[in-house]
Amino acid sequence: MIRVGFVEREPVVVGWCKGVVKCYQSSCSVPLYLMSSRVPYPYGNFPHYYDARNSTLPLDLRLALLPSSLFASKRVLDIGCNDGTVTLQIGAVLEPREVVGVDLDYKLVNKAVENWARRETVHSKGLEAKSLLEEVAVLPLSYRLLLQGSGDLEELQRLRRGSGGPAFPGNVSFQVREVVSEGLPEGQFDTVLCLSTVKWIQLNWGDEGLQSLFRSIHAALSPLGHLVLEPQPWSSYKKLRNQSLRFRTHYDQIELRPPLLPAFLTSLGFTLVSTGVPEGDEVKERFLREVYVYQKAGE
Repeated sequence: MIRVGFVEREPVVVGWCKGVVKCYQSSCSVPLYLMSSRVPYPYGNFPHYYDARNSTLPLDLRLALLPSSLFASKRVLDIGCNDGTVTLQIGAVLEPREVVGVDLDYKLVNKAVENWARRETVHSKGLEAKSLLEEVAVLPLSYRLLLQGSGDLEELQRLRRGSGGPAFPGNVSFQVREVVSEGLPEGQFDTVLCLSTVKWIQLNWGDEGLQSLFRSIHAALSPLGHLVLEPQPWSSYKKLRNQSLRFRTHYDQIELRPPLLPAFLTSLGFTLVSTGVPEGDEVKERFLREVYVYQKAGE
């Protein structure tokens, strides 16, 4: 696990399409619009994804939908963590025992580690601020008012609130991992998040890849553990289907469309316990997606 520093290993998968697809057969059936296609981020590994999702909010609105019991003192896995924004929010605000963010893009994991390091610095300052606030409390009222008027006291209070749970930031770690092929360790987590990843898995690995991942998640969860799932709508698949030959091939073969996911998950032993859609003026229309919470059966 990576807690600080940079990931040195090369990416497990760096993308299948590196240039122009060439076909020398006169009877080639590959459409022309696919023969020169390039997909810069074929796994949804957008470097500024959370800039579009209003990452300046203290807590992602999808997390705000969920009961704190899914996270408090729990072992949490965030699949497709991108730059670690949600992973860090969970660690700082929701007080898990441990939260692990995984992504197949080593550059994004490096960025997540950088973000972790910045939050660690803020946390350290928060501890210093707490000590200083205790000292400030015994100062004369006139001096405290002067300090408050300068804005310094307000900043110290903000840092104190931002220090998060008692174990943060030591409860956060990141890994470079391609979960479809590599799988997940069994029985290691109480809550698994799979947010906005289903489409990318199906377009790259097809139904078989997605089914394999869901089986891995089920095995990775402890009895009565929870899966938090945010699938993308089928219409968003259509927009991407002609961007690469791989996408088009899998798109034409997909049978496990989003409306059929609940039935498949039920067949694995999951029970749907709640659903909800993020609300607020900050939510962009394309991110108004249903968030599902499933529970694994007990032993």
